[in-house]
Amino acid sequence: MNDQIIAKITKAITHAFKTDGTAPGLTVAWLSHNQSFYVSVVRWIEGEKVVACSAQNAELNTALFELAGKFLVAHPPVKSPVEELAEMVSQPVTQEITVLRLPQVNIISPDTMFDNLLNNL
Repeated sequence: MNDQIIAKITKAITHAFKTDGTAPGLTVAWLSHNQSFYVSVVRWIEGEKVVACSAQNAELNTALFELAGKFLVAHPPVKSPVEELAEMVSQPVTQEITVLRLPQVNIISPDTMFDNLLNNL
């Protein structure tokens, strides 16, 4: 399992920083003084090492998952326009129906209308 999460984190780091030329990477170290793994996402900006996020735990897998969570908070995934379109069309389409209430109209025959007209003269 560790190799899978390491591969996923490394690919995510490379993808997130692919356009800025900071040589991102994943560091995994064993800290013998406190018996724990230290993992971090590092970037090299103008020759200086910058830690983007890190985690520490006695279990490597736990440390990696903590790091992945911190990385995703700092760099949330961005959906492509294609993914946004796919989400939109996969949702049910709803239409609003407007009911118009028209005033009541009495319909009369032409003969009745003519008779009414003559009676009102």
